[in-house]
Formats: sequence, structure tokens, C-alpha cells
Amino acid sequence: MEIEGNPLGNSIDAWRHCIRGENQFFKDPDDFRHMLKNYSIANNRSFKYMKNDQQKIIAVCIHENCKWRVYASLYKSDKLFSIRKCNLEHTCGDATLRTRGHPKADATWIAQIMKRKLRTQPAYTPCGMLEDIRDDYGLELQYYTAWRGKEKAMRDIHGDETTCYDKLRRYCRALKMHNPGGFKKVGKRGRDGEGTSQGECTSKSKGKGKKTDKNPTTRRWSRRLKTGVFYP
Repeated sequence: MEIEGNPLGNSIDAWRHCIRGENQFFKDPDDFRHMLKNYSIANNRSFKYMKNDQQKIIAVCIHENCKWRVYASLYKSDKLFSIRKCNLEHTCGDATLRTRGHPKADATWIAQIMKRKLRTQPAYTPCGMLEDIRDDYGLELQYYTAWRGKEKAMRDIHGDETTCYDKLRRYCRALKMHNPGGFKKVGKRGRDGEGTSQGECTSKSKGKGKKTDKNPTTRRWSRRLKTGVFYP
């Protein structure tokens, strides 16, 4: 059983044949959707979903009388996604897209093809992405689409910024464990600058109101973070 890989960085010529036929296996539905987009972009065709969920995907040509069709679903036994039935011959004639862009070259597609490069080059700009997409794939896309694609790719790589503040809770728990006489507080700074800073953790001894650094872990964090304040 051969599982189809995700052809990140492959040429558009290879994408023209990335959907081959029945019993072609994919890691999961997302990989299949991305491969289907690559296939349609390389062949300058488009499709629409008749059904699209994590269990079953049915894609048909955008032209009603065309027989092109792909039906794929999940194998429950091994959790792999595969093409069950398909007809890859278009009967709509020479109905290729007459546009410099492509309806399937959306932000999700850009995030997938640019994610590998963004891991090593986080300063890679949307303008640079648009230039590379034009040179490599012959597509003229909008700046906002590239910007959204980069934002999505960075979230996939680093996670959502709001979830990163969960680390502050672990830090405060560590302070409480190693310095049980301290005072911990996590708050939020308002737009007017008033209130407690987001993620402010302080450690004070009882009675005297002075900061204490009894534990090496606390002292190390204090040196690294200086005031112990994390801004969003």
C-alpha cells in the first residue's frame, strides 16, 4: 500500500498527474484536498464539492454536463483516505479557465506550499510570496490572499498567539511550587494601558513585601524576564 505524499515544492508539471486514479491512498482528507487543488491548478481546471467532510469527499467539475468526478472516503480499518471511484476525463471540451489566477489558489493553498520556506525564513513577505507563485506556478494572486496565507502558515507553525499565554500559567504554578510564600497574579492590560499587565507574575515574601528569590528556578526566570512581565 503506497501512501501519497504531499508534493510541497514540486513542479507544476508533476502536479498535472498527482491524481492518478482509483485505490490511490492519502494520509488524511486534508492531504487529499491539497493534492486535488494542485491537480486542478496544474491542469487549469476547477471543481466543486458535492460532499466535503472528514469521512467522505465528492468533487465534480464546475460544468454541469461534464463527467469528471472523484469520490474518496476514509478506510475505517487503517484510517487512511483513498480514491474509491473516479472519472478523470473531462467531457466539457476545452473549458479551461481564462484567468491569470485560480479559484482554488486560496489562502489555505498558499499556506501549504509556503509553510516549509516560512519555517526557515519567517521574514518572507507576502510580496515575495506573490512573486515566487507567479514565477513557479504562473498565477497572479491578490496581496490580501498571500497575506492571509502567511498568517495561516505561521499559526500552523507556531500555534495561536492566544494559546501561548498558557505557558504563563505553568510558570506561575512553578513559582507557587518552589516559593509557596509568594504572591502570584495574572491579569490583563486594557487598551488604555491601565490595569495589570498580561501575564504579570510577581513573587513576594510574606509580611515585609519584598521580592524573594529563594529558588534557583525563580532567580533564573527573574534574570531572563527582568520584570517578569509578558506583553501580548
